[in-house]
Amino acid sequence: MEDFKLVYEIKNLDHFIFRLLIKDCQLFKHASIFTPTQMQIVDFILKNKEKTIFQKDLEQVLNLRRATVSGVLKTMEKNKLIQRINYLGDSRKKQILLHPKAEKIFFESQEKIGALENLLKKGLSENELDIFLKLIKKMQENIAFAIQERM
Repeated sequence: MEDFKLVYEIKNLDHFIFRLLIKDCQLFKHASIFTPTQMQIVDFILKNKEKTIFQKDLEQVLNLRRATVSGVLKTMEKNKLIQRINYLGDSRKKQILLHPKAEKIFFESQEKIGALENLLKKGLSENELDIFLKLIKKMQENIAFAIQERM
């Protein structure tokens, strides 16, 4: 049987990261931390405050399928983090607005993610970090290309 070290190690790292984030939230009695996708959505909305944001924009920027983004937005709306309103009376187009509560949680979450990022970088040289990031990007490109070929 083949040894799938790379796939397993990436999955293990992902598992450890989220276990630490969840434990951190429980320790500090914060039930509120965004998922990585929610963080990206809020970050995008905050960086583009002057623009009107639609679901399609998020699909393109995050490179996610419509159903995935729709599910995340539905959860965020249920948790009163965002609001979707009809755009110029067109019920087919929904503008995405951020609730003030979401900004507060975002900045708290961002601090936790920053601390985690520092922990992950601990003991790594700039060169090692650059190589790691290049390798991760290359792996993402490989998978994106494989997905495109299968469509």
